[in-house]
Amino acid sequence: MKILVQKFGGTSVSTPERRKQVVEKIIKAKEDGYEVVVVVSAMGRKGEPYATDTLLSLVKDKFILQNALAVDLLMSCGEIISSVILCNELNQNNIKCIPLTGGQAGIITDENYGNALY
Repeated sequence: MKILVQKFGGTSVSTPERRKQVVEKIIKAKEDGYEVVVVVSAMGRKGEPYATDTLLSLVKDKFILQNALAVDLLMSCGEIISSVILCNELNQNNIKCIPLTGGQAGIITDENYGNALY
């Protein structure tokens, strides 16, 4: 089995038109015989509602410095949203998929929040 990991950044998944291009790349990889694993970033850039920087702006600097675990959790929200929305787009194109967090996918890190190793 050939496996291809495709990673798409926030700009790539920020609009319906760009997500359509992502879906086309995934379809092409599948047509080329790959099982595809897709990794997505949070959608967009600072100021856009689900961008990581926007989410971080919702908490104070002191909180960020004192609560690294909570900050990591907040930062993951944008990626979770992106993965569900892209999975929806893939399903609309008859591609079965399952959105997963890193932990659900079996990725285990250490407790060095903000800079974990795996």
